[in-house]
Formats: sequence, structure tokens, C-alpha cells
Amino acid sequence: MKRVVSTGVGALLALAIVVPGMAVGGMLALDNDFEGRVEGDPLTYFGFDLNGSRDRRKVAKVTAQLRYACTNGDEGPADVRVKGKLRVDDDRFAGTLRRTGEAVARAFAARGGSPARVKYRIRGKFTTKRKAKGSVDAEIRFREMKTRGGQLVRCYTGKVDWKARRGADIEPVIPMR
Repeated sequence: MKRVVSTGVGALLALAIVVPGMAVGGMLALDNDFEGRVEGDPLTYFGFDLNGSRDRRKVAKVTAQLRYACTNGDEGPADVRVKGKLRVDDDRFAGTLRRTGEAVARAFAARGGSPARVKYRIRGKFTTKRKAKGSVDAEIRFREMKTRGGQLVRCYTGKVDWKARRGADIEPVIPMR
């Protein structure tokens, strides 16, 4: 009897197009106020916008291309822009931002996976007016429809450090397989 091999990486790569109107050629069209890399890895991207006045600043449109390792043994990159805003107090911000919904469900249905939930736990601080640094711990959950019973797959980045700079023009690189 032949065993069906799951393609979790394909499902992860599906996240590159989860946000309608932002995906270009399988990759998010990225243009954030602050852009940088995760732990100096040239194959990653971490960016966000800074909205509001000095008294009411908020971090918004957090977008990242991170490498994930999954519970089914697969691994690979995924691009996701999460919803929500984080309030900035004393040049620091922290919180959990999520992305779920119909756009995620459509992307996974086309590739044999069920609706996904994406969660970023973010901490950061502005070191100057033009620089920020912090950490992100990201998680993706989806049901794999190619396996009997729809195995729940969890993909994690682990806690990784990031650095970003205002006005940087960082382009993520998609590794060739």
C-alpha cells in the first residue's frame, strides 16, 4: 500500500497569497515604513507601519516572511500580513496580532488545506526615530486535508529577534528549490 506524503510546505507557501490585492507573483508586495530582517537572515523580512501622532502612535500592518518548522516534519517560508494595531508607550510596543478569515480559507482550500490561523506575538522598542528592534514568535495552524482525518498541523518560528529601519527598502528573497 502506498503512503500519501503530505505537502505542508505547499500549504505554507499558500500563505504567500492569503491577502487579496497584496500578493504579486506568489509573494506579498511589501512596502512598510520600517523594514528589516530577522536575526540577520537574508531570506527573511519583518516590517510594519507607524501611524498616529507623537502621543498616539500605533504599530500597524505588521508583515513578515519567516521560516517555519511544522509538526508534520515539513518546513519552509511563509509571507503573512496580520491585522490589528499595537499601541506605542514610551517607545515600546507589545502584543499578539492574528490573521484568520475567508482569504486564508480560500488560499488553503486551493492547496488541500483547511482554513489557517496565523498568530504573531510581538515585542519591540524604538531605539532612535529611525530604528527599532524586538522579537517575534509566530505560529500557523491548519488542517491537512490530504491525510485521513485532517491532521492538525502547527508550524512555528520559535522566538526570533528582528531589527528594522525607517525608509529601508528591503526585498524578501524566495529561495529556489
